[in-house]
Amino acid sequence: FFKSRGVPIRLLGELTKKLYNQVFELVDRIIIPDYPLPYTVCRKNLSFTHKIREKLFYSGPLVQKKYEEVEEIPLKKPHIISLIGGFGYREPIFRKVLETAKLDSGIHYTLISGPSLDPLKFTDLPENVQALQFIKDPFPYFKSSDAVISPGGHSTMMEALSFGIPILSFPDEGHNEQESNAEVVEEEGYGRKLSYSTPPAVILECIREVLEDEEYRNKTERLRKLAKELDGPKAIRKLLEKEAGPDAS
Repeated sequence: FFKSRGVPIRLLGELTKKLYNQVFELVDRIIIPDYPLPYTVCRKNLSFTHKIREKLFYSGPLVQKKYEEVEEIPLKKPHIISLIGGFGYREPIFRKVLETAKLDSGIHYTLISGPSLDPLKFTDLPENVQALQFIKDPFPYFKSSDAVISPGGHSTMMEALSFGIPILSFPDEGHNEQESNAEVVEEEGYGRKLSYSTPPAVILECIREVLEDEEYRNKTERLRKLAKELDGPKAIRKLLEKEAGPDAS
């Protein structure tokens, strides 16, 4: 957040970093709800001294549901779930994804518009698109889809990767954390990083790429299996029990 924002803001950033490093020096362990290195998606957002790095514990993803607990739903294939939402500054991306869907009727989409954009206003939806305002439980869509379109938020990325599906990420402009997450997704072959200026034709080519190149799915499937092995909630419970010691009540 503090990068490239002028000298006063950079100074504020340095002070903030110094403050949280002082706090981190006082704690025993720091839990990072992500895959361990070298698979860590948020690694570019982590900046610690050597002393603090020794306290880090990579628990694995913390998601509400496990892959094996979720039932698939009948979706036409190949299927893309888009979680961009149509509110505020993200509405242009939502509309670009809709235009992308019109370019290839063989790829099917579920677009989540969000509470501020009524999907009923779209009267010209192609047959390969369903637009929903809200879904209470996204995990059946994760399990049943072939790729997810989302911003660069860490939580959604952990959900998608723990369910083994590639990501097409549109990080919010100027949001360094999201941009860094999307860069790692691109570099590691977990998906593609796109931008607000990416035209529909190029979005379609990126979608086709992650659908047709098996290496993307192979890598995200590996992360799905790793998430199961790590079992983040269980790993944290064991860590806390160990740190508390046998005398803890």
